[in-house]
Amino acid sequence: MAEAQGDLHLALRAVRRRAGRYNMLPTWYLSTFLREEGRLAALTGDTAGAIRAYQHHLALRPDPEPEVKPEVERVGAELAKLMRQRGS
Repeated sequence: MAEAQGDLHLALRAVRRRAGRYNMLPTWYLSTFLREEGRLAALTGDTAGAIRAYQHHLALRPDPEPEVKPEVERVGAELAKLMRQRGS
């Protein structure tokens, strides 16, 4: 909701407080939270946070099923882009 209202920093804080931390959601949502955390962190300029979230996301998906492989490839491409930018 915060993102829809244009408050990306609030949206990032919300996703970082993910309910899974409090055992309210099963851990199978963790990869989604991490993907969104990486995306929002990148949008707000938190490159280190985005890289960390994307790396964790990819570590959870070492051999993705065919239906999620495109998403994993997108995250990998975004991570590579952020790594190149950080190195510049």
